Amino acid sequence: MRPGEALLEGRDERMAIVFLAHRLCIRAGDAKEGLELARRATRDEAAPASAWIVLVKAERANGDKGAAKVTLDRMISGEPGNLAALIERADLLTEEKNYEAAVVDLKAADKLKSGDKLILSRLAFVYQQAGKLELAQATAQAAGLEIQQASGDGKIRVIGTPEEIEAANSDDPIIARKALEKLLEKNPHSGMLLARLGASFRTDDPGRSLEFYRRATALEPNSSEYAVGYASALVQARRFLEAVQILGKTLRTNPQNYTAHANLATALYELKRYAEALPEYEWLITAKPDLVVVYYFIATAHDYLGEYPEALASYEKFLAGADSKTNQLEVEKVKLRLPTLHRQIQLGEGVKRKP
Repeated sequence: MRPGEALLEGRDERMAIVFLAHRLCIRAGDAKEGLELARRATRDEAAPASAWIVLVKAERANGDKGAAKVTLDRMISGEPGNLAALIERADLLTEEKNYEAAVVDLKAADKLKSGDKLILSRLAFVYQQAGKLELAQATAQAAGLEIQQASGDGKIRVIGTPEEIEAANSDDPIIARKALEKLLEKNPHSGMLLARLGASFRTDDPGRSLEFYRRATALEPNSSEYAVGYASALVQARRFLEAVQILGKTLRTNPQNYTAHANLATALYELKRYAEALPEYEWLITAKPDLVVVYYFIATAHDYLGEYPEALASYEKFLAGADSKTNQLEVEKVKLRLPTLHRQIQLGEGVKRKP
């Protein structure tokens, strides 16, 4: 081995760890492993700045904002001109509502990269959050950005170019997704943008969807809309137990949320907790009597519980209203099941016990 090769190999290994840690820490469910990898990459003083930034992201992804703040303070103390660290710390300070300190970091970042739209959009947002609306407007205009305000309270919701905002509202999901991601770079604390991206990726990429919804709920923990979106993404990712916990809490404060009931019913059913799933399905069919497929799940839940007469009654309701094309698979399953079910009932099997 030639002189320097060991050092080169160590550096390459460290950068590979950094890359892997970054990929892991932005995927919900892998944040802990991402943190361990990031710690490995920053064990020696020769670790590159990118490794320390990934460590900060991993610490934040694991909910340890205190550790992230300590890491950033140390980075900036040693290198006051570290642009990435200044922006990261400003984001962290904004989440803590320490707006004055966030403004200081963002102004320092602007001096290092004057006129950068991402920095100025963050600064405009912080000014708005601090109640300095004129400064927010002036900062956005200086960057050639547009401020979109909510119709009710007048608060700034999104900062971006008119073209980006228009594209984000496109009916084409590909165009809208790209625009939303650009807007999120300028508005990293927008729960609305995070939730819209979460909804966009829910079926295509459940992992990314989860991360967007997780960040939205972290920013606005009292939003039932974001909580239900996060739980829906958990169901899509087949993480049913976590979804049940979130949905149960949401329904205690918002008991008429149809989407929450639907996802809770699905999660409980998939967990084979049929007795708990039944009240949720019954709530759904009461709320929307035309959704005939719900009877199929009510019937199968009773069937799994050995409650055969109740299962038969719901199977018959399902067959009476089912669409032969839309519900073809379920209809065929029911028709195969009914002869045996009739015999079981005639033999007195599966009679629901009285409490």
